[in-house]
Amino acid sequence: MYYKHSIMRVAPLFLAILFGCGSTPPPDPWYPRSVGPSSVPTSEAEAIILEQLGTLEGEGTLSHSDVQVIAGAPYFAASERLCRRLIVESREGVSEKLACDGPDGWQLSADVFEAPRGR
Repeated sequence: MYYKHSIMRVAPLFLAILFGCGSTPPPDPWYPRSVGPSSVPTSEAEAIILEQLGTLEGEGTLSHSDVQVIAGAPYFAASERLCRRLIVESREGVSEKLACDGPDGWQLSADVFEAPRGR
């Protein structure tokens, strides 16, 4: 009789653990943003340079108007996108940016490097 009562006490706990461990975790609200394309506004010159970025096979320099970009070698990021580190020189100064290739072409991602610095 004692054995039957102890099983009845443990059964709800066992079921709670079984269903708790067997269910999927709640979705992470930041995950889609970290792997999906995220873009920041670009100037007209930067947009034209981004269109040309896919033509570079390795490191290289592209320029348009008053903007010059030194593009680092392409690499695959953890998000499985092809990305490049860019050094952008313009009238506003020099800044480092990240560009990644996506379904809509190359886009500048949110700033991941230090703040812009003057010449």
